[in-house]
Amino acid sequence: MTETDPLKRVMKAFDWQLHKKGYIPMSGQIVNASLVPTPKQRNTDPEKAAIKEGRSAPEIWPDESNKAAQKDTDARWTLKVGGKVRYRPDETPLPMIALPVFGYKSHIAIDRRFGFIRGQAVTAASAPDGR
Repeated sequence: MTETDPLKRVMKAFDWQLHKKGYIPMSGQIVNASLVPTPKQRNTDPEKAAIKEGRSAPEIWPDESNKAAQKDTDARWTLKVGGKVRYRPDETPLPMIALPVFGYKSHIAIDRRFGFIRGQAVTAASAPDGR
C-alpha cells in the first residue's frame, strides 16, 4: 500500500469529481499537524547510530526477526511547546514548558469553506511543519 499510495489515488479521484461538478476550491486551506506519540524505543548506542544512518530494522537486527518487527526506526523525537500561557501574580508570563514527544506528525489539509479533506501526509515528528 505504501508503494501504490491508494489514499492519494482516492483523493485525486474525489478532487476530479468535485471539479467535474463545478467545485473549485478558492476559499483557502486549513493545514494542521498533530503529534502522534508512539512507544519509546530502548536502543543501545550502536543501534541508535545505525538508525540515524537510515538503516532499516532487519538490517540492524538480522538474526532477531521478532525484535526487528517490534522496532520503529522511522519515528523521531521533537519538543511540543505551547498550551495556555500562565501568568505570575505580578502579570509577567511564566516560562513555557517543552515536552519531549517520540513519534510522528499527521498533516492534513482541509478546504476552509466546505470542510473537504484535500490532502494528508505522515512524517517523522521532527519534520518541519512548512512546505
